[in-house]
Amino acid sequence: MGLSDDLLDETKDVLGRPKFGLRKSEHHAVIQELERLATWVFPEESIAQIEDDPDDNRVLECAVAFDANFIISGDEHLLTLKNFQKIDILTPAEFIKMYG
Repeated sequence: MGLSDDLLDETKDVLGRPKFGLRKSEHHAVIQELERLATWVFPEESIAQIEDDPDDNRVLECAVAFDANFIISGDEHLLTLKNFQKIDILTPAEFIKMYG
């Protein structure tokens, strides 16, 4: 899994939303585990593919820098693309169904 500083910031924000129901200690533990497991990447390419939510472009930048095969997300802006530069964009359920 590739992770950049911008993507980590976005992940912190998203996981802090009430719909995930994480307590502060759980939120902190998840972020620490992501930092531990991730391969850090430093995107050199600026991407402006998604106009409606420019922060989602950071996901694309990280995936390109990591040379990812997949982006797994529930974000509608990303999912609408279906793929980007040969990177498939799937929901978690689609990924599990295909690659279980």
